[in-house]
Amino acid sequence: MLNSLKIQNFRGFRCLKINDLGAVNIVGGRNNAGKTSLLEAIALLLSGGNAAKALNPLILRLPLHVAQNFRRYSRPYPSVSRDRLYDFRVLETFLEQLFHGQNLENAIEIGSAFARSEEKQESATLKIFLDKRPETVAFLDMDDAWSESQFYNHMIKFELTSSENDAPYESSLWLEENKTRARDSAKPLFASTLLKSRGSGDGSEYAQQLADLRSRKKDQVVLDALKIVEPRLKSVSDISLTGNPLIVGDIGFDKLIPLAAMGDGMNQIARVILKMVYAQDGVALIDEVENGFHYSIQENVWKAIDEMARQSNIQVFAATHSRECVLAAHKAIEPERLRYHRLEQIDGEIRCRTYSPDILKSAFKFNFEVR
Repeated sequence: MLNSLKIQNFRGFRCLKINDLGAVNIVGGRNNAGKTSLLEAIALLLSGGNAAKALNPLILRLPLHVAQNFRRYSRPYPSVSRDRLYDFRVLETFLEQLFHGQNLENAIEIGSAFARSEEKQESATLKIFLDKRPETVAFLDMDDAWSESQFYNHMIKFELTSSENDAPYESSLWLEENKTRARDSAKPLFASTLLKSRGSGDGSEYAQQLADLRSRKKDQVVLDALKIVEPRLKSVSDISLTGNPLIVGDIGFDKLIPLAAMGDGMNQIARVILKMVYAQDGVALIDEVENGFHYSIQENVWKAIDEMARQSNIQVFAATHSRECVLAAHKAIEPERLRYHRLEQIDGEIRCRTYSPDILKSAFKFNFEVR
C-alpha cells in the first residue's frame, strides 16, 4: 500500500506532498484543482518505469481521433499527409502539458513510500524527461501541392529508482519511431487500473471481462454490486448480437436488457467493479466516482467498493467534487480505512489538506465546506 506521495513538476503541481494515505482515499477540490492529475501521476509511477505508458491516451487526455490515428503510425516517413502532421503537432502540445508550466527543463518527479507487507517498507521515485529534435517533412497542402514543414520528434525517458534495486531502471521512447529502448522489461510496482469518466474502455471490453469472471465463477460480485442500482436484477451475462459482445441483464421482462439501456448508474458500477477485479493486490484509480449515482444509493455503492477492496487487497484512490459522495463514504467506510484529501490553491500553489476521520466528522456536523 502507498503510504505517501510527492509529485513535482507534473501538470499543475510544482511540488505536492501527501503524507497520510489510507486504504480508501477520496480526493476532492474545486474544478481544475488537480484531482485527475493526481490519479494520472500515481498511474505513471505504478507503471514501473515503462516509457510507453506516457502515451496512454487517458493520461495524455488526447482527443479520440488523435489517439486512434497515432496507433497507426509506427514508422517514420519522408513525406506525410497534412492530417498526420496535424496529429503529431497536437500530440506535441499534449505531451508538453504534462510538465508544470510546460517547462521541459525540469524533469517530472513522482515518488512514494510504500509497503508490500507490514515488515517491509520500500520507496520509489520516477523521473520523466522529454527531449525533442526538429525534423523537416514534406506534405500535401490544401491545393494538393507539396510543401515543407517542421515538427518536433520527441524522446520520452523514464528513470525509476527504488530501494529494491541498486541501479535505476531506464526506458526511453522516440515518439515518431515508436520504438522503446529499455535495459530490461519494465515491472510494475503494483497492479493498477485507471478509470476515467470518458474514454475508459467500451462495452465490449467490459463484456469480455465479465465473460472471464463467469468462466472462473467469480461474477457474483458484479451482480451484487449492480443490484444496488437495480434491485430487480436477477442475473447478468455477456452475449453477442452484432458481432461485438455486450453485457445484458434479466430484470423480469420477456427479453434480456442491455446494461447500457438501464442508465448511467448501472454502467458506472459495472465499470468500477470490473476494473477493480483486475487490480488484485494493487491500486484502483477512479475519476469522478459519483457519476451516474443518485445520492440516496451512494452509501451502498461505497460499501460495495470497500468490500471489493478488502476482498482483493486493493488500495483505492477516488476523485469527486460531490459533498454527498464524501459524506456517503464517511458513513460507509470504517474510519481507520478512510482518508479525505482536499486539493486547494494557496498562494498560487496547489496544496493538499488531509482530513482525519474526526476532523471530517466535525466538518460535516458544522456544515463546513469540504469539497
